[in-house]
Amino acid sequence: MQSVMSTMEMVDALDEEKTGEFLPQDFQIVKLLGRVGMQDAAASQPTSGDASPSRSPPALEQPNIIVYAARYNSGLPYQGPVTVQLREYLKNSRRVAVNELMVQQRLCGDLRQEKWQAAVADRSKGHPIMPILGYLEAPPSDEALAINPDPSDTLWLVYKFEGMRPMSLMLQSMELPEEPTGIGAMFMRREDAIAAALQARYNLLAAIARGLLQALSFCHQRGVAHCGLGCGSVVLNTWSDKEVDQLLVKLDNFGLARVYKHPLEPPLGVWVVGGWTRKCRCSIVQCLCSWVCMLYQILHACVKQQ
Repeated sequence: MQSVMSTMEMVDALDEEKTGEFLPQDFQIVKLLGRVGMQDAAASQPTSGDASPSRSPPALEQPNIIVYAARYNSGLPYQGPVTVQLREYLKNSRRVAVNELMVQQRLCGDLRQEKWQAAVADRSKGHPIMPILGYLEAPPSDEALAINPDPSDTLWLVYKFEGMRPMSLMLQSMELPEEPTGIGAMFMRREDAIAAALQARYNLLAAIARGLLQALSFCHQRGVAHCGLGCGSVVLNTWSDKEVDQLLVKLDNFGLARVYKHPLEPPLGVWVVGGWTRKCRCSIVQCLCSWVCMLYQILHACVKQQ
């Protein structure tokens, strides 16, 4: 019980005005979306980049974050139910949830008091990260009790539901490049149609890489290093070659992120190394190496389809 209280005290310190606090009766769980296993950052990853990092422990054998789709009802007139995403953090990952709150606060500012308006806002006009709406303290779900029988209240985070999917799932369902369609395609030679399809796939991959770099730059300019970048932490709204103009790329899962007192990258994108500490440079390199590894995974999946 002491662990829960200390966690909520940290949450209260981050949100002194209680603008991000929800009530359990505001939600109705609709569907279980999945279970996530994450390293326990409470003992290994400091919430500030100025602290001395230590070795990361191996990933937990059991999932410690459970994700649901839920209906949020504000109870106010003219505000109908809206779908949101709930993430239930089990006992061994509550510090991860607190770190996520702190990082989101650095990236997007204080939590909004107009929760319903934030939940229905246009997803294309926000920041390139999965937006958090708030939090609540509530009893564990049946799914959580099946993993850990601790009946004490747990910490839940509330996210805007934007219908975006992790890139890891997109890669699993990747199909061959789509050949051109329509009247113009009827008069194309076979080799020209294949070349056009490959060019469209190239445009999509280039847009994903560019969007991911822009999202990383957004975080670095605000003194945040993700430190857990992978295909499961990048979400997309489409994987269609024909919808590249509507592509959105956002970052998710900031539970292991580090926060620094200064920007890690200047606003104009000019890389300045002189004033960085060694830990700061390591965080930047880690993010960029993860970006390169993800590009390799995408290209490898494309080659397998050929």
